[in-house]
Amino acid sequence: MIDNSRLRGASQELLSNMQFIRTEAMKRNRNVVVSFAPVNCVPTVPSGGGSYTMFIDDGSGASPADAKNNVRDGAELILRTGSMPSGTSLCGETFIGTTTGFLPSGFPIGLNGGQVTLRNIQARSHTLTLTAAGAMSLD
Repeated sequence: MIDNSRLRGASQELLSNMQFIRTEAMKRNRNVVVSFAPVNCVPTVPSGGGSYTMFIDDGSGASPADAKNNVRDGAELILRTGSMPSGTSLCGETFIGTTTGFLPSGFPIGLNGGQVTLRNIQARSHTLTLTAAGAMSLD
């Protein structure tokens, strides 16, 4: 029961953070990126692992060419980070280059949708889906 509660909490936190960075991209008129660091969940889910970092991709502290490259360069401001709790792992994502994010318009970068899957050690999972229009859902 505790593992299921942790999975649900981590999934809700990820969804909330994704909604937050979408709003920040529009408010700041900047690209905001989330970079995922999944763990290998085959053949079994580890007891915890995986993380993500959300940052403003404006090239701050680096060269202007580093802006909008979906990589945290120089002193680009980190807005949020997340690590999975014990018993829960970030097992996979389907975004290009393990990153996604939002344009100042609120649409996903490259208009690419995708999914992030979190699993617990009891083989339960939640998937966050981001559509090309920027809508997010959790199942």
